[in-house]
Amino acid sequence: MRRVAITGLGIVSGLGCAVATFWDVLLAGTSAAGEVALPGLPTIPAVTVDDDALGAEAAIGRRELKRMDRVAVLAAVAAAQAV
Repeated sequence: MRRVAITGLGIVSGLGCAVATFWDVLLAGTSAAGEVALPGLPTIPAVTVDDDALGAEAAIGRRELKRMDRVAVLAAVAAAQAV
């Protein structure tokens, strides 16, 4: 069996982009779900991550940010928080 050590926490969510913010909003029972309207499509319920709260450029750097897709950016920001 392999042992694992958890050394930190990081979260990127519609509820918040920091562990403390996420936890406070979660305990308050607030929902992150809202409606998203895309051109040519019906309005759908969804959860989005606020780019301003994300702080991707500070966590990753502008140069790397240009080369990464959205999912990689979200994962990298959460990983940077955990370290």
